[in-house]
Amino acid sequence: MPAEVNPTPLAASPNRIAVPPSGIYIVTLNNSELISTQAHDRRYDGKAVLMVNHQHVKFGSAIDLTGRMESGYYQTFGQHNVNFIPVVATDQYQVLESDLKEKFRAWRLRSPAGVLTEWTCGIDAQVMIEMILATAIQLKIPHSVIRRTV
Repeated sequence: MPAEVNPTPLAASPNRIAVPPSGIYIVTLNNSELISTQAHDRRYDGKAVLMVNHQHVKFGSAIDLTGRMESGYYQTFGQHNVNFIPVVATDQYQVLESDLKEKFRAWRLRSPAGVLTEWTCGIDAQVMIEMILATAIQLKIPHSVIRRTV
């Protein structure tokens, strides 16, 4: 069984938990109004963009989980709307993410340009966490569990 890291969110206190920097995360949102996934980028003003709210969950990988949490999502959606949940720490995050893209395919949203994104709809965040953990075990990827629950 993989070692479990304290499930406190990475930025919950000045004493951040010590985890390997790379891994898989999910993002849930608190906002009920739809917000553009490109709200931070003025180049997309007036263009068709993917809009998301609390009904959507995003999964992704990061070489630096702490840095990923602090950049992008807070800027786009506002820190008060973002729940950044690191799930597993692993150096093999790209292998794991690749498999997860297929596992989550049925729930993944397409952008207005037709690109399949990592934003999902119709799947519960807790179910995603359980699938991420099960996939890491199934693929025999060395990892540490950061969070088991939303």
